[in-house]
Amino acid sequence: MWKSICALFGVLCLLKPGECTAHCYSEFCRNTSLSLMESQWGKSLENGSCLLTPIQNNSDCKNMKFNGLGRLPPPGVPLADFELSAYVYHERGTKITAFNLTIKDITFRKLVTRYQELVDSTSSYCRHIHFYGLNQANVKPNLFVSCPFTAEAFEERSYWLEYSIIGDNYEYSRKLLFNVPSHHHIGERVEDVRNYIPFIYVDVSDMPVLRLHIQPLPNKFNISNYRIWVINNETSTSEITKVKSLNSEEHISHNFSVSDGTHYVYVAAMHPHCGEYGCVNNSLSVITRKQPTRRILIMIISVVWIPPVILYAIYYLYKLYNRNNLFKHVTRRPKCLLVYSPTHMAHVDVVLNLANYLRSCRVAAMVDVLDIPETVTKDPGYWCNEAFKSADTIVVLASPHLGAVSVPVIYKNVDNHALRLLKENYSLRNKRYITIELPYCTYEEIPEEARLFKRLKLPENLDKLVKYLHNFEFNRCFTGPSEHLIQSIGLATMEITRERQESPKNIDETHGLLPPADSTTIATEKSEITTIETKIVSDEPKFEDHHQILQEEPPTRTYRTNIHELNLFGECEEPEEIRYRPPANISGFRIDQLNL
Repeated sequence: MWKSICALFGVLCLLKPGECTAHCYSEFCRNTSLSLMESQWGKSLENGSCLLTPIQNNSDCKNMKFNGLGRLPPPGVPLADFELSAYVYHERGTKITAFNLTIKDITFRKLVTRYQELVDSTSSYCRHIHFYGLNQANVKPNLFVSCPFTAEAFEERSYWLEYSIIGDNYEYSRKLLFNVPSHHHIGERVEDVRNYIPFIYVDVSDMPVLRLHIQPLPNKFNISNYRIWVINNETSTSEITKVKSLNSEEHISHNFSVSDGTHYVYVAAMHPHCGEYGCVNNSLSVITRKQPTRRILIMIISVVWIPPVILYAIYYLYKLYNRNNLFKHVTRRPKCLLVYSPTHMAHVDVVLNLANYLRSCRVAAMVDVLDIPETVTKDPGYWCNEAFKSADTIVVLASPHLGAVSVPVIYKNVDNHALRLLKENYSLRNKRYITIELPYCTYEEIPEEARLFKRLKLPENLDKLVKYLHNFEFNRCFTGPSEHLIQSIGLATMEITRERQESPKNIDETHGLLPPADSTTIATEKSEITTIETKIVSDEPKFEDHHQILQEEPPTRTYRTNIHELNLFGECEEPEEIRYRPPANISGFRIDQLNL
């Protein structure tokens, strides 16, 4: 139902942009300020109506406290049926990710929501909603709010969504964690299921028991099965669960518990085109269950125990630093731009599989074939400029040089444009650069601009590549999807190696100009050469080194062009044949025959 509402809302925004904010929530609500809302609270208003405020981004919102986290409503009062969905918002040619917040069967009086970025609390966006006379209504209304909560760039970042529900004599709050997906990977415009990333969020209100919610993929993909990975970063163990969607319109829920430490959650849709480990997955930011603070009492009874105590204190501080540093790094998703030359379709398939693998490892890998079709302008140059500007790391891949192979290239010269940007921006030192070597490429096939960068070989250094892009040592990427990448590299190696062997070799331009000599001529020349060499050696001092020369095979017939012998201007006569002739009298002393 919410998909139809959002689509209707998008059409209205295109026709009348000024009325967008007035129709991104339920019809029984109207927009007002917080001060006016509080002044009208307690007054008699129309039953079944509500007032809601615009999005607020101020210090009051940032410092707001939500009471009763994880608390349940009193007996007889159901827990609010809350659902969060992601969709693509269109307005004046602009596309961004937005969220639809839906609450069914409302029986409470107040609702307060806050979207807050995980690593930057200043990015906080609050909204207050008051309801009037809903308890007296025969049919409890459903509320939806689908307005974008910010106009700033917030895609591919981690956010909290906290909401507080206040009734007549109770109050409780809940807390959700999710990653804002890129609008390029959700929505009806995504045609390939291998590029669609499912939207997920987790309710952490009842820690250590968590509740995962999965928004189903569109019906056109015909997907009902999903796979969930819960990975413990402390022990590197993983719990794999398969869930099935019974209704394509309802979200899938899954409860699981976590132990002390840090955990990662991955979700992938299962489809025959995606293999055993599913399609490209979505992952949540790190989920940390903090251990209870332990009081350590140390009684030193001898000076001998002072060094061990100091070492233990250093170790404890080191672990604390690593944990804080881990939380700082995993809350962001690094971006990288893949630069390659589309010289062979097998090579292009390797690059696409590498991009999908990196995306499964929470790296925003940008590549022209996947990303340009999702842009509004479809302009390769504009996309390359924006991708290069936003990338944290530029990954340059070696590409095979096969001139005889024709490849249907859609986006030409994107690699040359990216390499030009690399040369212009390298002196700024605001990005990281790395070169990837593949088994079917040589060193000469690495672009000259990238030959001095740090080099990694695939597939053996795949884990090192992921750690380099994240710029941190941690375990957050499982090895399932890498099988497709390894298989594509092996297939490309076989095909390109075979085509190299079958392609014409680089030979001299004089090859084939002289007629091939028959076997009789070759045998006669070998006999003459052997006779001459034997006669020369018989008059020389006999040494063991010279004896070996007689047993060697005579040199093969070769041809070499001497440009000075060519009568290019008709000024020179034909040179006489130069042949070595031994002297007739060999009884005298000859200095040229001494083995000096």
